Amino acid sequence: LLKDDNDGRRLAARTEVGDRTRAYAAYGLGLLARASDDLAVKTAVHDALIAVLKDPAISHRDLRTAAVCGLGLLVADPDRSAYKRLAWQTVDELAAWYQLDLGPGDELIQAQAPIAIGRLLGRGRSPVHERCKELFVVEFTARERRSNPILQAAAIALGMLCHAGEVHAADAAFSQGLQRHYERGTDKLSRYLAVMSLGRIGGAANQQWLQHAYLTAHK
Repeated sequence: LLKDDNDGRRLAARTEVGDRTRAYAAYGLGLLARASDDLAVKTAVHDALIAVLKDPAISHRDLRTAAVCGLGLLVADPDRSAYKRLAWQTVDELAAWYQLDLGPGDELIQAQAPIAIGRLLGRGRSPVHERCKELFVVEFTARERRSNPILQAAAIALGMLCHAGEVHAADAAFSQGLQRHYERGTDKLSRYLAVMSLGRIGGAANQQWLQHAYLTAHK
């Protein structure tokens, strides 16, 4: 169904598989891979979904969004060593695609990538974690600002990836980035998501900051 090949068209009983059906097939493949302990199944799903994402002939937003979200579901446990190589490969591919200049119209789709990356990696301090944290925190201070969904996704992803500063000292800078975005950002939703991510990260310093932010908030 996803590939819209002859077998898929026969299943759909149509001359072509609709883009919405193909999108649901992509979600289904992601869920199937997540539930499977077979690396071959996960790899086959990865290959099918990344092909959709990289195909310049595919423009349908639902289908491309589903491909990104499906890729984010490949690995349920980021700490399982058997799947770590595939997870990190997928993260590198998603991060590269996320940084492409596809124009404002496609940034809504690219905004799915940080959350998919957060699901694939979980909280950690590996080199790939650090690269992704840096990639997302700079969205708050970039001279050429991207669209609000990008800011919102970056805020969510940092809450998924970062440790509290008391656990990993280097990560304190990312909590501070989220705090500054709440204090100085112009997009309300991304500011609120930054606050929620600080709660997810936790730690005494973030707790103290959140208590102060609560007391000084107007709404």
